[in-house]
Amino acid sequence: MHITRLRQPVTRSTLVELSGKSQPTVTRAVTALIDAKLVRERPDLSTPSGPGRPTIPIELDQSPWVQVGIAVGTKSTYIGAYNTRGQALREQFVEVSPAHMSPSDFVGAIAPHVQALSQATNLPLASIGMATSGHVSREGLVTASNLGWERIDIGSHLRSRFSAPLTITSVITAIAGAEQQLQSPEKTNTVLLFYVDDSNGAAVLTPEGVVRLDVANTDSQTTLGSIAVALAKETTPSTIVLAGSAFANPKDARSVALAIKSSRNRDVELRVIPTHLDNARAAARAVALDRLINDPLGLSKRMESVLENA
Repeated sequence: MHITRLRQPVTRSTLVELSGKSQPTVTRAVTALIDAKLVRERPDLSTPSGPGRPTIPIELDQSPWVQVGIAVGTKSTYIGAYNTRGQALREQFVEVSPAHMSPSDFVGAIAPHVQALSQATNLPLASIGMATSGHVSREGLVTASNLGWERIDIGSHLRSRFSAPLTITSVITAIAGAEQQLQSPEKTNTVLLFYVDDSNGAAVLTPEGVVRLDVANTDSQTTLGSIAVALAKETTPSTIVLAGSAFANPKDARSVALAIKSSRNRDVELRVIPTHLDNARAAARAVALDRLINDPLGLSKRMESVLENA
């Protein structure tokens, strides 16, 4: 499904080539995704391939449900409703300061907006994802000084209001995940994400997955450049992504980029995610689609059961 999303319309032979799976395995997988109404055949785009049946490509089907992603900020929280193609159907910022209220009141403030955006799509809600500044433990406990949270189980408050499956992760891991969701499986590029905003951090994306790297707090552009250089030397990435408000000013982003390029990393590809909205969208989309990308058939079976019992 991931390859189909990136390459659609795509043939089964291309799926075999890019996934490294056998023809029978790919055929079974495609059939299961068609039965789940997640992908569909496009016979109108078929091409003859010698004797026998023509080659019929597939693409993602019309979205059967909606996923909601939440990116929590210091003074405002972004909420986006996404279809299975990753397109934003509805989005808004909610002006709310988590540090000035209890976690329960914060969830109470954003829950009506999550519900309203979901209902406005006229699609059933399949999953919810939340990306937050700070650190998220393996148990889902959030520690973020800018939010006033110290090992807060924000997931329990969300689960008390929504029955949909929930994913919670740090904004740094989420944006790195967004890069992963854009990368074709056959690529083996290493991507370094350097994030400086309400919280600072880094993550490295390899073919094996995403690994979070801790970074000391700083507001000095000279220091940012030296930290970026050290991270690049440690991870030897082919691509470096600079994200967060620290890079919203092109001059500041260029100074860090120059430091990286001057440290024998001239061939590295550099990209910037400059605006608050761009960062919030990337993080929210990634956590919103997490369940779908990791277990599309499992999510489909759950939604089938939910709709049957509705």
